[in-house]
Amino acid sequence: MLVTQEANDLLKRALELPSEERASLAGSLLHSLDTTLDASAEEAWNDEIARRIVESRDRKDC
Repeated sequence: MLVTQEANDLLKRALELPSEERASLAGSLLHSLDTTLDASAEEAWNDEIARRIVESRDRKDC
């Protein structure tokens, strides 16, 4: 993968930021790449989260 000099310079500057700012920047960059929402995947994850919550509660009741 080729990276422009500008992108390489930005990366070097970003790596000098405190970890909290780097994490925020990374999250923003990743979010900018997520341009499509897969409704079926979203539903599947919501179902999985609900299943895990129920499973966790069941374990606490034992």
